[in-house]
Amino acid sequence: MASFPTMTVTNAGQAVLTKGLSGKTLSFTKIVLGDGQLNGQSISALTALISQKAVCNVTRKSITGGAYQVGGLLLPENITTGFYWREIGLIVIDPDTSAEVLYAYANAGTATDYIDPNTTDTRFEKNIYVNTKITSASNVTIEIPSSDTYAMAVHASQHAAGGNDPITPEAIGAAKVNHTHTAQDVSADPSGAAAAVQANLDAHAGNTTAHLTAAERTAWNGKANTVTLTCTVPVAWTASGDFFYQNVSVPGMLASDNPTPGILFGGDNAANKLYDEAFGKVLHITTYDNLIQVWCTEAPTVALPLQFKVVR
Repeated sequence: MASFPTMTVTNAGQAVLTKGLSGKTLSFTKIVLGDGQLNGQSISALTALISQKAVCNVTRKSITGGAYQVGGLLLPENITTGFYWREIGLIVIDPDTSAEVLYAYANAGTATDYIDPNTTDTRFEKNIYVNTKITSASNVTIEIPSSDTYAMAVHASQHAAGGNDPITPEAIGAAKVNHTHTAQDVSADPSGAAAAVQANLDAHAGNTTAHLTAAERTAWNGKANTVTLTCTVPVAWTASGDFFYQNVSVPGMLASDNPTPGILFGGDNAANKLYDEAFGKVLHITTYDNLIQVWCTEAPTVALPLQFKVVR
């Protein structure tokens, strides 16, 4: 599973926080996910994810002792392609310009989690915690978008009942929730909507069919995960003594992987025969992060399509 360090507030996020400390409303709207690598870049200077892959709307916010707690719901329909979840960022709206600002960021480095849209057929919630304290002002507020908050209540009710249909605008209807949280107090909701949200969340949390037990989760996390990676080895060999080698990019490959290589055959039998002959010249393959090194006894004269089954 992806393991993130404490999130870092960016320079742009600090500028927005300063406006909040002056009494303006801070509105956190999105949690963004990506697979970019830092490669020595300064987190404080970032204004966007390095390689954004998915977005989930903020559905839960609170302040406890001046620290932000922000949660989001990532839905399968928001994922268009599989990726190694390495980046996470929190988006805030600048109260002066209404522009989206990358408030805080964290990168998991090599401790990634592969998210596959082909198997992500259920909703799952990702909570993040931003360790930012507000100690110099009691009137800083966090505005909760009403549609997101009510959607969270509808979803909890549907999921607790065993349903997994996406939430539609019709399901949300015209309901409005207007919460303002201060650094000193969380105000009561006169409409009772917050209590309804909490009741549905309690029912959702207590659903033993929808949730794994701790023992089941431990057993599941201990199971192997199989990943299929592909690449094409071009005709670009370098001689080294009696052998030939080249480095080939394979996004997602890890230096610790011990994959099973094979030919990625197509429908052209003549081409497949050439691929088979070329693969017979492969001596060994060494894995690196996002890279493989292929060694051959002779230099193949055709580009070789390969696939790798990786068990992690």
